[in-house]
Formats: sequence, structure tokens, C-alpha cells
Amino acid sequence: MATVDASLWWDPFTHLLVELESVSLSSDVPPPPEKKIKENHAWFVDTVSLFKPPNQKSREALDASRLKTGLHQITVETDKKELALKITSALCLDEVQSYILVDRTINQKGIDADGVFHELPHLVSKLNSLALPFSNATH
Repeated sequence: MATVDASLWWDPFTHLLVELESVSLSSDVPPPPEKKIKENHAWFVDTVSLFKPPNQKSREALDASRLKTGLHQITVETDKKELALKITSALCLDEVQSYILVDRTINQKGIDADGVFHELPHLVSKLNSLALPFSNATH
């Protein structure tokens, strides 16, 4: 199993979004979402800067059948790896982070493998534009 930097991982925010959408605007944020927001503060504030550029260690890690990033283990699938390497090249992103994006896009959005390469640059671009207002916030 290959091991890479734990900072390459980020938790998906799908469930957090659902929880926040169910909270009344006049009430306080309940403890579980508040805790998740605090735990992921850096990802909310520095989203763009926490995505890393390509690097050889991440590239080599994708050659293993499994890899570990912090507390998380990822099974590397050949078809997703190939797509991740295309995304890395197109968006100049770390190979492991590209793999995580590909994996989540296929699993959560139900996009087939052929659609991932076309969908991900749009998603990342949208994410970056949404994150820019937060990039000047204080930590």
C-alpha cells in the first residue's frame, strides 16, 4: 500500500449540505454540522490553495492497488486512475486529489466514466469561483 500526505484528503460535504439546508434560518446551527464546519474550516476558507499541483509521489502512489492518505484508504481502480491522470493533466492537480474527484464524481453524481473527463473541469471551475470570496477570510 502506498502512503501519501494526509492533506490530500478532504471529506465530502454532501451530508453537511443536506443538514444545513434543513436548518431554519432563525435557529442556531445544530452541533453535528457545526462540528463538521469547524473541523473542515481550512477547506472552506482555503479551498483553492489546498488543491496541490501534480507530483511524482502521488503519481507513483496510483500505481499501487491501494493507497493511504491520513486515516483514509483508497482502492485504486484502473479506469478511474486513467481518468484521474487526464484530469491531472488538464487541471494541473495532484494525481491523488484528481483520483478522489473522479471517484466521488462517478459514485455520487452517477456520471459514467466517459462523462467524467468533461464534467470535472466544469465542477472544479465552479468550485473555484465559489471559493474565491472566502479566500480573503481570516482563519
